Amino acid sequence: MSIDTNNLVGLTTKNKKLFLGNTDGFNEIKKPPGVSEAIAMGNKILVRNSTELSEYDGKDFRLFAALPKGAEEKFEGQGLWVTKNGNVWINTRQGLYRREGREWQMKIHASWRDCIVHSLIEDKSGQGFSSIGMPFDRRGLWEWNDHTLPKVNKTTRGDWIKSMDINGDGDVVAIDQTEEVLLRCGGR
Repeated sequence: MSIDTNNLVGLTTKNKKLFLGNTDGFNEIKKPPGVSEAIAMGNKILVRNSTELSEYDGKDFRLFAALPKGAEEKFEGQGLWVTKNGNVWINTRQGLYRREGREWQMKIHASWRDCIVHSLIEDKSGQGFSSIGMPFDRRGLWEWNDHTLPKVNKTTRGDWIKSMDINGDGDVVAIDQTEEVLLRCGGR
């Protein structure tokens, strides 16, 4: 079974419960307990609780991956992303991890507190941006491609990013409050 995510109107968590909605209304999905976040991933829903990520296909939950050690600790803001190329990212007290094969790889270390991530995008080639507001020593616009670790962009402030997206040509685009457009095409 699968979920038609094209007709998905809403996916929300409230009081650690998961609700899935479409034009017919919202329904509570009874499992798993302790849901902290959920996001559409292809024709499934990826669900995070304190110890694991599960896939929900509209009928059953299956383990997607156990979370890295320490990931169950409380963090602030969004903590789960699925990017255009299907990569899964999580935010933890230790920092940002990306799932690579069967392992979680630390990509941005947190420092003295968890990262507050304003946005995170990645194109089909693995090139991406992340706007981080806290902690101060991690604040900024971080950039990477599939073969490099994220590095902070020294020319702009990450907390000034107004919007980030992937354009029709597949390029990563970010616009900051000064109306500067940052465009990354083909790894440049």
